[in-house]
Amino acid sequence: MMGKIEKKRLAIIPARGGSKRIVRKNVKPFLGKPIILRVLDQVTASNLFTEIHVSTEDKEISELVSKAGYQPRFSRDASLARDETPLSDVLKSVLKEYHKLGESFETIALVFATAVLIKHQVLKKAMEEFDKGDTSVQLLSVAKYPAPIEKAMRMGSDNKLFPV
Repeated sequence: MMGKIEKKRLAIIPARGGSKRIVRKNVKPFLGKPIILRVLDQVTASNLFTEIHVSTEDKEISELVSKAGYQPRFSRDASLARDETPLSDVLKSVLKEYHKLGESFETIALVFATAVLIKHQVLKKAMEEFDKGDTSVQLLSVAKYPAPIEKAMRMGSDNKLFPV
């Protein structure tokens, strides 16, 4: 049973169909279930969002999430699904479409369709922290893990990340 959502919040799940390194990664099964559906289930279980939108231009992804109860209210324009398309352009487009529908939100969260290990408790904790502080600050989940040096970040004493 869903709890009462106090603020009007939107979760945007970008899921284009043209992934190159891992082809069709958003719909690949993980422990017997498509990755994107695992993520959507956790976003739903958080009870944080009044709206969950899967931003996709891909028919298979759209059909998969729709059958699972997450039907997108509109599709992503194919011009925003290229390798070089900045994610910020995708997010702006989603917000523009919601604006056309007369919808606005107090908080917008971006959750990647491949964040298969995300737990709804982590989303809740992140939103609690976000709601406590300066809402102009963005939250980003990070973990200690060997990664290419160009992605290295360090946390300062003020709990803000900066590139190494």
